[in-house]
This record gives sequence, C-alpha cells and structure tokens, in this order.
Amino acid sequence: MTFSTLASPGVSLQGGGGSGGPGGSDTQVQFNDGGAFGGDSGLTFNKTTDTLTIASAGQLAFSTDLLLTRRGAANLRLGAADAAAPVPQTLSVQSVVAGTNNTAGANLTITGSQGTGTGAGGSIIFQVAPAGSSGSAQNALETALTIDSSKNLVLAGQIQGPNADFVFRNISTNNIDFYQNNSLVFRMSYYNFKLAGDYSLSWTSSSVNAGAASDLTLARDAANTLAQRNGNNGQIFRLYGRFTDITNDFERFFINAPTTSGAAVQLGTQKGATAGTARALELQTDGTSRWTINTSGHLLAAADNTYDIGASGATRPRNIYTGGFVILGGYIQPSYVRLAAGANEARIYQAGNGVITFYNAAETSFDRLQFGGTTSSFPALKRSSASIIVRLADDTANAALESASVKTDAPAGGTSGTWKLGVAATVSPTSPNRTIEVDIGGTIYYLHAKTTND
Repeated sequence: MTFSTLASPGVSLQGGGGSGGPGGSDTQVQFNDGGAFGGDSGLTFNKTTDTLTIASAGQLAFSTDLLLTRRGAANLRLGAADAAAPVPQTLSVQSVVAGTNNTAGANLTITGSQGTGTGAGGSIIFQVAPAGSSGSAQNALETALTIDSSKNLVLAGQIQGPNADFVFRNISTNNIDFYQNNSLVFRMSYYNFKLAGDYSLSWTSSSVNAGAASDLTLARDAANTLAQRNGNNGQIFRLYGRFTDITNDFERFFINAPTTSGAAVQLGTQKGATAGTARALELQTDGTSRWTINTSGHLLAAADNTYDIGASGATRPRNIYTGGFVILGGYIQPSYVRLAAGANEARIYQAGNGVITFYNAAETSFDRLQFGGTTSSFPALKRSSASIIVRLADDTANAALESASVKTDAPAGGTSGTWKLGVAATVSPTSPNRTIEVDIGGTIYYLHAKTTND
C-alpha cells in the first residue's frame, strides 16, 4: 500500500506484508499470513466491548518458555499445556533496577473476591497435588493453605525449616505440633500442651528478646517430678497471695535453694516493704492445721495438748537444746537427764523402778547435792567413797544433821536398834560434869561423862 501527496509525489507511507482486502471474517484480528492479510476465528477483537479473545486452545507467548494458556473454565495457566516434562514458572513484580541506591521494592498484592453488605468475601486458596499411589494417573489437587475473608489462615500441612517443621493443624487429631530433626518435641491440643522429656520451658531477663540467655527454667527430672533448675545457679520459687509490685506491695510464700557455701535452704513467708501482712507458716495434714510458726518465730501446736513430738520407744528426736526454760503442763518421763554448763556436768539416770543414779560427766563418780544454795549458809550431801557426809554447800566443812532418831547396824554381840541421843537437864550426882541421856527402844539410859580424863 502506497500513499502519495500532491505536493510531494515522491513521499509515501507503506504497509509491510500482505495486500488486498482483510482476511478472515468480521472481528478477526489481522496478521501476515504468507504475505497476505489473514484472520482466524481463534483470535478476535470486539470493538464495542474492547475485548480481545483467544480460543480456548490458544496461548499468549512471550517466549518459548513463558506462556499464558487456558487450563479449563475460569482457569488461567502459567505455561503451556500439561506435558511429561513441565517447565517451572515464576510470577514476579517489577523490581528496582540495579545501581539505584537504597530504594524499596514494590508490593505484590493478591486479592480475593469482594462481597457486599453482610456477604463474606472470597478466600485466597493455595492448592497442591500430593504424591499418590504408583501409576500414571494425574494426582488430585488438595487445598494446602486458605486465607479466608475473616483474615484467618488455615494450613493443612506444615511449615518446614532446614532442620525443623511446624505443624499448625493435624487434621486427624487437631493438634499443633513442633518437630525438631524429625522428632516430635512439642504438642498443643485442645486442653493441654506437652513437651518431650528432654525439653524445658525457659524465660530470659529480656522483655523483648526471647533469644537472650535463659535465667529461669522448668524441666522434667523424672516421672511426676517437676524441677526448677539452671545449672549451678541458686533458685527461688514464689507463690503470691497478694501482688501489686515485686518490691513494696505483696504477700508471698517462698522456697530458696541457694548455692552459696554454707547457706541453708530457706522456706518461709515475706511481705512488701510498704504494704502486705506478715503471715505465719502453718503445717497441715489431711486438711487440718497441726503446727504453726507464727510471725514472731515461735513454734506453736495448732490445738492445745493434742500433738506429740516423737513416739514412745520409736521415732524419737535425739537431743533438745534450749537457752531458757522447759515448762511442762504434765510430767517429764526421761530415762536419762544431762545437766551441763560449760565444762561442768552432772547426769541423772533412772536405774530401776524407783531408783535414781547421780553421775559426774565421766559417769565414774559423784560429788555432792546442794540444798537451797551454793555457799556455806546451805547444807549438802557429799559422797565419800561408800559413805555419805553432811557438808556445807561450798564443801568447806561438815554440817549438822538433825533427825528424830537414828538406827545403826547391830554392834558385835548385840542387836540393831533405834536410838535417840540428848543431854539430861538435871543430873545426880552433880559430878561428873555431864550426863548424856540415851533413849533406846523407849528405855532411857544415862551416861555420865566429864571433861577430864581422870
């Protein structure tokens, strides 16, 4: 086709390829068909609706490996028709050209169908074809991921990293599972969550970085055994009855397991610096209070005259050390009493029915019993070999002995008797100087004595 102007008959506008009238039928797009205009029913254009139509078997090609085709009704396919060796495809959005400094890329937006009013919008659904049984049949598509109009993400499979995968939902059991190195280590179900035995629950000191070093860990030590441990660091467990802040306003029970050399394990109660009530520590069995350590540190029985410490003949505590008094409301029933003050010691044993034995610390002897005091103003009974001596309490001299009568062993050739010894008020004759009156078995005898031996 040549177009010439009257002013310049040598200037022309030419169209390449084909000649003559349009090829094909009305609305068919023209193309070079062997040097002539051609048309095809598989490629049409409707100028009223501005619609370019390609037949269902047709394809839009940008290269031999990048095609847009129709797979089925309302189904656009990226790539050619299905084949024995399909070509992988990638859908991209325009990027920032290299050499442009610090420029953000553009978004790729995929939308679901929009509803109106109370009608829900359409979901965005991702489908894959899992492997099936051996054969040549094409595997069926299954939904792997759905993003619904309520912005919920429903995952039918798993998210997998290099060495771990996270199963959001197991269709058969409704669990959320976490695998590490192909081992199930964490599971959350409707009512609980579980950890594999070698795994623990930990916290860090950072409020924004869970990747920081852990400083508090709960772990399984054994069956039915929960442990709070963190290497060689001491641990504290706290149970609060009141809490506003950790320093000033709280009431709590605590257990402290320190690692400091010589430090004791602690179990007790605490209150805040400015608010909270000091609480006693109470021991219960079977829901009943038995013993209480009150806020002053005293150990009290929960009920008066009800509970024992130890048992007769078994499960007895060994020693009780006090710095003050032992006040009893009943009787004391020891078989042995040790009285000690520094290096001085005395011991009392129950040696038989109604028999008491007094010992020194070595249990080889005994010195004396003091009555009323320790000075010469008070008496004492002192052991001397196999005899008893009445002494002053400070052991400086003998002391007096008063009794209603005295009974001694029988003298040689005589009999034992009870006797009383005194001084007669009136004597006759007047010499010698003194008369001693002796009452033996109710009979009075007078013994005359004088102060000189003549």
